[in-house]
Amino acid sequence: MTSNASLPYKAELHIPFPTSRQAHIARTVLQVDKDPRPSESNKELAVLDGNVLHVIYRANSLKLARAAVNGFMDHVILVIQTLESFDDEAAI
Repeated sequence: MTSNASLPYKAELHIPFPTSRQAHIARTVLQVDKDPRPSESNKELAVLDGNVLHVIYRANSLKLARAAVNGFMDHVILVIQTLESFDDEAAI
């Protein structure tokens, strides 16, 4: 894993979900995707306060950080749509 010192740009996201279960499902699904350039960027995912997905992206350039976050958010949208369609527990 690349050290944080060599990845000076950081984007931090807090994505709330209706339930803790859904936040954990999202984290599990989204952490599977590997970074395309691990030497140039990385991400950390955690669930905070029970139902908030906390994401930290680090990159060695602003352009790469923007591209990584944009791609990640596309995946988040897909996860949310899937939960809305198939999870009977709660609507998002």
